[in-house]
Amino acid sequence: MNSHGSNSDSIFNLKLAKIFGFYQILDTETVTFLGRHNVYYRIFVFLIVYQCLLSAIVFLNGLYYPVNNNNIIQAMFYFGFVVNVLYGNYKMYIILNRSKVIWDCLSITKFDFTSYGVQGRHTLNVWRNLSIKYTNIYVMFYLTISILTVASPMVFNNSFIIIKNQDGLSSAYRLGLVNLYLFISDETYNSYFYVFHIVESLGLVINTLFIIIVDTIVNTLAFALAGQLQMISTAFESVGHKSLHFPNNNVDNKIKLPNENIKYMDHYKDLKTLIIDHQNILK
Repeated sequence: MNSHGSNSDSIFNLKLAKIFGFYQILDTETVTFLGRHNVYYRIFVFLIVYQCLLSAIVFLNGLYYPVNNNNIIQAMFYFGFVVNVLYGNYKMYIILNRSKVIWDCLSITKFDFTSYGVQGRHTLNVWRNLSIKYTNIYVMFYLTISILTVASPMVFNNSFIIIKNQDGLSSAYRLGLVNLYLFISDETYNSYFYVFHIVESLGLVINTLFIIIVDTIVNTLAFALAGQLQMISTAFESVGHKSLHFPNNNVDNKIKLPNENIKYMDHYKDLKTLIIDHQNILK
């Protein structure tokens, strides 16, 4: 897939892709940072490692505190968080490991992917606008939820969790996002609460980033596939009405040509082009 210059010639939210960094990790051949390739790739590898370390701490939390306090709900929260983070890491690993394959698959978003993409530009424009609108709304929704979640411990700053220790004594920990108070006294945790909150919030933000990247790529491919197939369907309906090989023709306007201008060879070429492009889309 060639690099995208703008949103105008593809069913691809280029601006969003560059903001969240997955354009840079997919187009590793052309995107550079300070003259070096794969810098963004290494950044995302670091984020995956960070998430794995955070998951390990949360997993140990889930083994220690809920068992001592017979709190099944808290244990389910910890283990659910771990599964969610690890699954997000796995999907992000697939994106990084198969970046070239995914980048090639995104070629389907280009208007000139088929032999007559220019003639079907109106159809592709509709799907491009739908794709950009949907992905923007989707990202705004996730970002809003993440911001509200990160801010919630600040709003409920007088909320505490009472934890029973193995020695029989109880400790009061301030309520946080994930409550990473493994082997830390309540005095230490509460004193450095904002430090722990930053660590926990970063984990949530990274997980949200991974979800946005993976889902945006999948949704973009779905919109592109639907748009290209609809364009082929429209072009197929135009066979016998207009020739696909005349550059000034618009396949969306089916104007009947005089019979003397219709050549059977043109029909054959049109159908052959449609079949080849259809096969390329489904590859």
